Amino acid sequence: KFGTLLDNNITCLFEDYSGNLWVGHQGLGLSILNLYRKAFYSYQRDPSNPKSLSGNIVMCFNGSVTETLIGLRQEGVNVATNQALKSGMADFKSLLYKHSNSSFQNFNTVWDIAKESESVFWVSSDAGVAKLKKTAEGWIYGGPGEEPLYTGGTVRKVLIDKDGNFWVGSLTEGLLFFPALKNNPQRKYFVFSVDPTNKESLSDRTILAMKIDSQQRFWIGT
Repeated sequence: KFGTLLDNNITCLFEDYSGNLWVGHQGLGLSILNLYRKAFYSYQRDPSNPKSLSGNIVMCFNGSVTETLIGLRQEGVNVATNQALKSGMADFKSLLYKHSNSSFQNFNTVWDIAKESESVFWVSSDAGVAKLKKTAEGWIYGGPGEEPLYTGGTVRKVLIDKDGNFWVGSLTEGLLFFPALKNNPQRKYFVFSVDPTNKESLSDRTILAMKIDSQQRFWIGT
C-alpha cells in the first residue's frame, strides 16, 4: 500500500543504512518512508503471498548494511533486503527458531533484536535470548548446535555494549549482566534486582528500556 501510515498505534522505529525509516504497527504490519524521496510504502500479512510479512504485530527492528530484521510478536523474525524494497513490492523471508528442544518454541515470540556485528544478532523473546547469525547458507536463528544465551523466561530488551558485554532486561528478574562471551565461555552472569535496603538498587524487576549515552552513562527504564 502506497502513500500513508497504516495506523497511528506505533510500536517501534528504525532508520536503515539506505535512508529508509521503518515504522512498526501494533497489529497492522509496517510502513517504510524513504527519507530522501519521501516515498511511503506499507506492508501487511497476505496469506496468499509467501513473500509477505509473516505477521502484523511488529515489535522491533535492527539490521545490517544491506538487510533489515523485523521482530514479530508471534511469528519469529522476518528479513528484508533493503534494495528489493525500493520497488515497493513485498519481499520478506521468514526465520523461525530451530532447535531440537521443543520447549524453546517461545523464541518465536520476539520482543527485541540487538546487534553484535554485521552477521551476528541476538533476539530476546518470551523464552529468553538466542543467536541469529548470517552464514554462507543464509540466516540461521538458533540451530541444533547453538544453545541460547539465556532461557530463564521473558526478556523485553537486550543491549550489547562497546566491550561486547550483554545487558539483558528481563520481565521479572531484573537486569542480567553477561561479561563478554569471548572471555566468558561458561556464559556466567550477574543479577541486579530490587533491594529495599539499598537505595541505589533497581526500583523494579521489570526492565522495559536501556540506553548508554554519549558519556557512557547507563540508563534503565523500568
